[in-house]
Parts: sequence; C-alpha cells; structure tokens
Amino acid sequence: MSNETYFISRHDWEEFLRILSRQAELWGLVSQKDRIVFVQVKPTEVDRLIYNGIRSAQPVKTMFYPGRDKLTALNTSKKIIVGMKACDLGAMPLYDQVFLRDGLVDSFYQALKENIILVSADCTEPGTNCFCTVIGLTPFAAKEFDLNISQIAAGLLVETGSGKGKELIKTNQALFKNAESGQIAERDKNRQNTSDRVKEINKEFNLSFDRTVKEHFDSPVWEKEAQPCVGCTACTNVCPTCHCFLLAEADPETLSKIRLWDSCQYTGFARVAGGANPRAKLAERFKNRYYCKYYYRPTKFNQIACTGCGRCIEACLGKIDKRKVIRELGR
Repeated sequence: MSNETYFISRHDWEEFLRILSRQAELWGLVSQKDRIVFVQVKPTEVDRLIYNGIRSAQPVKTMFYPGRDKLTALNTSKKIIVGMKACDLGAMPLYDQVFLRDGLVDSFYQALKENIILVSADCTEPGTNCFCTVIGLTPFAAKEFDLNISQIAAGLLVETGSGKGKELIKTNQALFKNAESGQIAERDKNRQNTSDRVKEINKEFNLSFDRTVKEHFDSPVWEKEAQPCVGCTACTNVCPTCHCFLLAEADPETLSKIRLWDSCQYTGFARVAGGANPRAKLAERFKNRYYCKYYYRPTKFNQIACTGCGRCIEACLGKIDKRKVIRELGR
C-alpha cells in the first residue's frame, strides 16, 4: 500500500481533530512546567496541542501497555494519539513481537492496540540526549503510523501510513488538498536539517552500539560505569521498548490478575527457586540491560531494542549517559 500526502491548514486540521475527538478519546502533546507531555483533550481544547519540539517526557507505551493493568475485561475504548515521535513508533514492532506472536497472542494488548489510531509528528527540536541517528533511525516516522504530520510554513502535510489513516482522510476529504511538490520539498529539507542536528549532537558517539557491546562482555568498564547506578529503575520505566512484567493477584477469590511493569534492574528480577541469583550484583544487572537491547534482542528478533530517544539518560539519578558507556567500552 503506497502512502499518500495531503496539505491541510492549521485551522482545518483543528476542525479535523474536533471531529475525531467526538468519536474517541483524543490525546495530544501540551507544554506543562517546561516539559512536553501527553494529556487527554476535549474538542474545545485542540488548539492547545503542539506538534513541533522534542518527544514527550513519558513514553507512549503507557497508552497501550499500562504500568498497572487489571486483566479482567478487554479494554476496547478508542483512543487517538496525536504528536508521538519516531522514537516511540520505533518500539511498536518490538511489542508486537512479544505480545502478538503466533500462538502466543496477548488479547489485552491486542485489544488496546486495535483501538488506537497513531498520528505521529516529525521531530523538529532534538534534545542533547537524543541519539536516534546513531542507531540507524531518523527523527521522522517511516512506518508504524496511521497518519503522520509535518509542519511547513503554510500549514501541515499529512501522510497516510495505513488503511485506517486513508479512511480518516477519505471521510473528511473536504478538509484536505493534494500536497504540491514544493511543499513536499520543504518538508524533506526540514527533516534533513533535524537529522543533521541530531548527528551534530552525537558527533563524538558515532559507534556501533551492538558490535561494541557484543565484543566486550568481560570488560572492567561495566563495573566502573555501574558505580553511579542506584537501581531506581527509572531507565526501564521511561524506555519505550522495555516490556518486562510480572503478574500479581488482584482478587484471591476470583483469581483475577494484575499485570505490573517489572525491571531487570531490580535485585530479585533474575532470582530463581531456592534463592540462586545469576545477576545478584548491580554491575551484572547494569550490563544485562545493555546486552538485552544491543545483543540479545537483535540476535533473536533482528532489531535493536532501543530507539535513541534518550529518556534513560534524562531520567537517570546517577547521571549515567548510555552513549558515554558505549564510548568507554569502545576505547
């Protein structure tokens, strides 16, 4: 299915969102206390939404993979998420590999995902912790979206990425016009400028993360770099690709369950019956997280489990910069 690109004015785009918000919950990006976050907005509040700037502070996985999910009834409420960046979209294939594998479909995840429409937006202002280009991604979406929006001087370009996206355009065709070649050229130039800025930010970290990690399993660097870590698990909580979970009883009488986010940084994460723990030391858990993302997942699923969003660097209480860890390993 080939993608189609349309032009729409900002005024008509907001009217389009008002129409959609009457059919489903509308979530979008707003600025709060110097941070960009996702909030639910009413039809009268669509003018609050912002589309430029850096990715949201919280990962979008909270919308389709909640940190605390009561597994009693399928959640079929419809949501439209507007403004998510490529570094969040890049996590979707990894979640599908885990929760939608043949014969192992997670119906709760499936129900949430099927009822979400993803409207991504090009990144325009990468932060100092962003490194998507280092691991081969781009600051604009290439796939996994239903619609993608790109800001240009005259308004917005809207690209379809799925049958659901095309149907939304078709139903509201009067608001959209076919994009002109000059408008597409302007979008492409903007995208290139953002990519160049991310590369400039990371000019000292131009390393192969997966190869560097693979080749230095026994390096003393792991012990050294793990020293500032306090095991708070902030890195795994804000990571768009981390998906480990545990099940707990919600009601002992009905045997209903709650799914909770887990973290490989917890002391007891790898502990087995009898009390044995192959990763009892913090440095071992620290190293395991890198190996999971840059060696184990690529080996098994042919995809790095990292999108370069930089949230883990931003959230770390020990001020650990993943890029610097990889650089030290490479040295």
